Amino acid sequence: MKTILRNFWTVLLRFKAAALLNVLGLTVAFAAFILIMMQVDYDYNYNKQVADAEFIYRLEIMFGEKVQAIVSRPLAEGFFNSSSYIEAGAVANLWFGQGILEAEVHGEKQFFEGSSISVTDGFTDVFRFEMLEGIAESIREP
Repeated sequence: MKTILRNFWTVLLRFKAAALLNVLGLTVAFAAFILIMMQVDYDYNYNKQVADAEFIYRLEIMFGEKVQAIVSRPLAEGFFNSSSYIEAGAVANLWFGQGILEAEVHGEKQFFEGSSISVTDGFTDVFRFEMLEGIAESIREP
């Protein structure tokens, strides 16, 4: 082992440019491998925490070459009712807004300032959340 290390050290000192190119090439190869594997991991594990993620689709409209995901609520609800294969559907208004939220904590009304989005009542049927408090059906109440 000592002979191998001595020969390796001698080669590094004698051929500095070749050794530097080899080390730089190996560094670039490892960096490229890590970046590619990070992308592969992201692609395979995207939305794995969402239950039944492979069955959730987004409705989009095409206008020639342009695609948009902004759909009117009547059109979306008509699409949800158009097929018996569609089990649930929801519309979300993703324009975030700051607002005052009201919650009842230990029988006392409290107000919180925070951001929220408006969704239709089928949202909890599409995205199944683990409720920490309350029930998912309360979203159907006015």
